[in-house]
Amino acid sequence: MITLYDFPADLPAKSFSPYAWRVRYAIHNLSSGVFKLIFRAPTYHATPISIRLALNMKGIEHKTEWIPYYELEKRLKELDIPPSATEPDGTPTYTIPAIYDSSTNSRISDSLKIVEYLETTYPDTPKLLSPRTEVLTTAFEWAVKQKMRRSIWPFTVLKVAPNLDEKSSAKYRGIFEAVVNMKLEEFKTNTVMKDELWNQIEQGYSAVNDWLNPAWKTPVGPWVTGKDTELADIILAADLAWPVAVFGEDSEEWKRIEGWNDGRWKEYWGLVKQYAVVH
Repeated sequence: MITLYDFPADLPAKSFSPYAWRVRYAIHNLSSGVFKLIFRAPTYHATPISIRLALNMKGIEHKTEWIPYYELEKRLKELDIPPSATEPDGTPTYTIPAIYDSSTNSRISDSLKIVEYLETTYPDTPKLLSPRTEVLTTAFEWAVKQKMRRSIWPFTVLKVAPNLDEKSSAKYRGIFEAVVNMKLEEFKTNTVMKDELWNQIEQGYSAVNDWLNPAWKTPVGPWVTGKDTELADIILAADLAWPVAVFGEDSEEWKRIEGWNDGRWKEYWGLVKQYAVVH
């Protein structure tokens, strides 16, 4: 049995974590309403959501063990989970996603390593990695992060922070406020900044839609690379499952997103929704 480690929030989907990286710093121009996040990240990023999608697409039995956000590093060390990365000064970084497979007594962190492990250990399940698309998939993930994830993050914080336990909420808010150099309540009431961010989000989704339009117009199949799912589909699906998990399918935020690009994201979410089940 595989155990997927994640941290919870009091939201319908319970899982909310968008990142397996650290936010380092931001450029913030309050007077113009412009808000840009800059991330420093490992080579490949994904989320507990994406690993959950991979496990479900492969049909691999698993369960989720919930770790409070504020004690994530402490618990991962206690569980003997290896660090997911190392800082330039040699400091190990402990973050999710991470898994433990009791059938092989294996502990793995880092998204790509987890997917590679699943491919090797469970060879009779649907394949997600392809040598012919590996480089393109890495580039695609970086581009999706830039276009679909960065600007929506502050809105997810507004929803997530009040729905964490007290210690986790304080830590989560602290990261946000250090990054944007303002209190969460200030951002909540800054309509100019929020309108600008929503414009950035829509532009980002539209850019990804334009990239994928040629492939999706062909009769080969509904997925990013054709008739079969690959890692690129996990990446894209996670960036739809994330706002759905945080805001809910009936929310104003998700209704806005699914209405963009002639309903492209509503259609794609309809394909991948079945794989977003939390076990």
